[in-house]
Amino acid sequence: MMNIDSQLPAIQRCLALSLLAILGGSASAQTSVTINQSSAWAEVDQPYITVSRADGNGAVTYPISSDHPEALNLPESISFANGETSKYFYLSTKAVTNDVPTTITVGSKNVALNVKCVFVTSTQSSTLTPVGGSNKPYQFVYLPCGGKSGGFNVALVSTNPAVIGVPSSVLISQGTNYNYFYFDTFEVPVDTPVSINAILNGHTTSTEYTVKPIFTEPLSLNMTTIVGGSAANPYFHAYLNAGPVSEYVINLTSSDTSYVQVPAQLKIAPGASNNYTYFTTSPVTKDKLITITGKSQFLGANAPERKAQILVKANTTTLDSSRMSYYGGTTSDPFHYVRFLASLGATYNVPLTSSDPAVIGVPSTVAVSAGTNANYFYSTSYLTPVDKVVTLTANYFGNIGTVQLFIKANKIIDLQHSPGFVQGGQGSPYAYAVLADGAPKGGANVALTSSNPTILQVPASVNIGAGSSNNYYYFTTSAVTQVHYPRVTATFNQNSYTEPYAVLPPAYNDVSGIVSYGGLEDQMAGPRSVDIDLRDPSTHNVISTFHDVPVADDGTYVLDVPSGTYELSMKVGTWLRRTVTNITSSGVYKNFDLINGDVDDDNGVTVFDYLALSDAFDSSEGSPNWNPRADLDLDGLVTVFDYLILSDSFDTYGDE
Repeated sequence: MMNIDSQLPAIQRCLALSLLAILGGSASAQTSVTINQSSAWAEVDQPYITVSRADGNGAVTYPISSDHPEALNLPESISFANGETSKYFYLSTKAVTNDVPTTITVGSKNVALNVKCVFVTSTQSSTLTPVGGSNKPYQFVYLPCGGKSGGFNVALVSTNPAVIGVPSSVLISQGTNYNYFYFDTFEVPVDTPVSINAILNGHTTSTEYTVKPIFTEPLSLNMTTIVGGSAANPYFHAYLNAGPVSEYVINLTSSDTSYVQVPAQLKIAPGASNNYTYFTTSPVTKDKLITITGKSQFLGANAPERKAQILVKANTTTLDSSRMSYYGGTTSDPFHYVRFLASLGATYNVPLTSSDPAVIGVPSTVAVSAGTNANYFYSTSYLTPVDKVVTLTANYFGNIGTVQLFIKANKIIDLQHSPGFVQGGQGSPYAYAVLADGAPKGGANVALTSSNPTILQVPASVNIGAGSSNNYYYFTTSAVTQVHYPRVTATFNQNSYTEPYAVLPPAYNDVSGIVSYGGLEDQMAGPRSVDIDLRDPSTHNVISTFHDVPVADDGTYVLDVPSGTYELSMKVGTWLRRTVTNITSSGVYKNFDLINGDVDDDNGVTVFDYLALSDAFDSSEGSPNWNPRADLDLDGLVTVFDYLILSDSFDTYGDE
């Protein structure tokens, strides 16, 4: 029940003001009361009320009241001076928990105002599925209006602070209808729903989140099988779904520490999504599957397990060699080690075998003494006409150790003539026969033949001494009346190497040589005529062009040039331009060794040639994508063999 006594002063003031308004002499009566807005956001808006009277005779005061004084701040009255007919005043709103429709009375007139409750109308988050402990997500909080003076403090509450931690409140400043806040997420064992509640003026707006675990992947081993006690330095990775905010600690255990030993913990730095650690294994007598387990330290003993398994195998033999690749039959015999992961308890003669004894011979056994884990033996290699891969095997009670050796064919790789041409019947020319590697024990007897012994005579053979890679021989030439290009062939170890030699007539004034078409196995498939530019050596300007210069079946060409000094330049088909210098009319021998692969004819072998060849790949004449320039080997098809030619020449450019 209302206490009337406590309300008397206010009632008395109201009656007094009303009486004053009634008895105000000749003061005129009110005509209207209006408000500038029909609704106002609580604590934000400041509407104003306009009061009018019929005329301005006399002074008058009108009392002001409301049926909901708890929602409004109003002045007690409004006074008019003599002559005033209209006047206004501002009012302010108080906090309300729901919309409050109210009536404001000024004198004898009423006006309606709806005081609206301010609450969180909506939220927006950077993610609704944050990964626990990985970052700081943020959430926006929206109001239906701009903040009041001093702002609104929106209270924040998490339904599970152990999973999502939020600040106690977020301030929405004056004039702004939103703000955001960052919140913390913590590691969870499984997907965990949590709500963040935004509370203002008795209203709660909830945002539902699902916090996901950060550590869900199995441990990742770099190998699934290892020999116990080996020095392979095995390791494994632990992966997180995202980088953690703070250091993430994983507790590690091994299912059998006599086989596999792991560190107690693996730590992943803030921001990193993974880390790795090495572990060790012990020598064992039988194979066993070992499980390595990782658990989040943050979740304790009941954390989900992340596992990896590795098969630890028994002690085995291994083989290694002082040389993994060498030429067969050389003077230096390689040696090889048989090794064990643990020392043997008794001396054992380990059986040895070679997959090709005709190329590599090994002793039948090698003894490994008790208390040791290794011994070595020498092998003997023999000449092989082709490159071969040979496997050496050591057998220790069924535990097999092997090593593969690449044995290369030792052969003649060059015939170095000095010079490459001579006037027939003059001088004492010589040449060097060059081996790929040193000659074997007893030396290398290299057979020599001439394609034209009437013009060029060579000895039947030249011997390269043991350990040496070359030797020279003299040969003779006969007088000639025209240029001849006999070829000298050197044969050793069932492999032959051929090189041309120019025998010139006296007072020879022509330029001649050999055109070699790179990328063609059959040189006869190359062009049988070429254009050769005669150029000024200082300016490189073309003086004249020799058109359709014949290229003989043996690849030779001959030019009759005028007196002077020149350079010759040749660009033909898909071969890069080659320029030879110091050309005179006194008899010169110059070869053109042409490089193949210029599909787009820009004098370079680049990625654009790859693209052009790819467009024509697997085509032949008549195909929609046929490009004759892509047929580098001139076999009528664009195949992988054309790719190989281009690859060998890639990133090569022709002369200017």
